[in-house]
Amino acid sequence: MAAVQSLMVASTILLFHVVSASVAEQSTPEHGAFHSFMHQHSRAYEKGSDEYHQRLALFSQRVAKAQAHNANPDRLWTAGVNKLSDRSEDELAGLRGWNGVAAGAGSKSSWRYGSGTFLSQRSRGRSLPQEFTNWTSLTNAKGALDQGACGSCWAVAALSILAQHYEISNPQSKRTFSLQELVSCVPNPHKCGGDGGCS
Repeated sequence: MAAVQSLMVASTILLFHVVSASVAEQSTPEHGAFHSFMHQHSRAYEKGSDEYHQRLALFSQRVAKAQAHNANPDRLWTAGVNKLSDRSEDELAGLRGWNGVAAGAGSKSSWRYGSGTFLSQRSRGRSLPQEFTNWTSLTNAKGALDQGACGSCWAVAALSILAQHYEISNPQSKRTFSLQELVSCVPNPHKCGGDGGCS
């Protein structure tokens, strides 16, 4: 009988420690922030699952990186958490699209990988309108377009510049340009960004 009581006491103590450790793990500020993030961005990771712990680790790394950056009093920008903060590097790379640029004139290959200038522009003798003083004053320069998971960063960049140049030349116009029309009408022979929902 004493052995059974000792075993029950030991089991109760062990169970208490396991439950305490589990509650302590899930009540850290890190977990609270992650749960808020999950709610805000409609994530449904099952608590305790491998995916939950993987996403929590990625989220925690990004939060730590943002905090380290923001601790620099000389920083030029402020880092924060966004809808991509729980994504892996492979998932983020898939959102960035194709990493190629056109080769220079005289090249045997029409495409090469890496970074470089896509077009070399020469001045055409045009100048900005005298009343134009600052790009940040443009309506089309405020905010950022979200390409989502499409991988069409080229289209977002092209549309942004097109709209900003149009606004400089026609400041009274409220003309808009369609990102979807650009993506739908321009051929994509190199499958930039994969299919990504844009095909």
